[in-house]
Amino acid sequence: MSRFSGWSEKNLAGLNIIQDGLSLANRHFDEIIAKPANKFGAVKTETGGIKYDSKMEANYAMQLEWRLRTGEISAYKGQVEIPLEVAGVHICNYIIDFVVTYPDGTSEYVEVKGHPTPAWRIKWKLFRALYPELKIKLVRKNDNKRQ
Repeated sequence: MSRFSGWSEKNLAGLNIIQDGLSLANRHFDEIIAKPANKFGAVKTETGGIKYDSKMEANYAMQLEWRLRTGEISAYKGQVEIPLEVAGVHICNYIIDFVVTYPDGTSEYVEVKGHPTPAWRIKWKLFRALYPELKIKLVRKNDNKRQ
C-alpha cells in the first residue's frame, strides 16, 4: 500500500506541482542568496570588458571613452582608491569612480551617483574637506552639476 493511498489524483497532481516548484526554487536559491538585488535598483553593467556598479557609471565611462578618442581628455582611470586620514589617523578609503586627466596635465575627480546613502554623504564631505585643492565633479542622475 502506498503512503499516498486514499489521495485523489488531484491531490497527487498538486503535490507534483509543489515539488516542481520547490525544485525550481532550490535551483535558484544559491543565485538569489549570492547576488542580492541592489536596494536602489542599480544594475551592474559591463562595457568594454570592464564591470561597473551601475548603468549610469557605465554610460559615463562610454562618454569618457569618446572624449579620449576625440582628444578632449588624455586619460582616465576608474575606481581609484583615496585614503582619508585625519591628524595622521587612517579613517577609511574613498573609492572615486573616475580620475580624468586633461591634455594640459590637470586632473578631475568624478563621482557618478544615482542614490546617495548616509555613509556615502559622510565620506564625500570628508573627501572634499581633506582634498580642497582637487578639482572634483559630482555627476547626478539627470544633471551634471559641479560640487
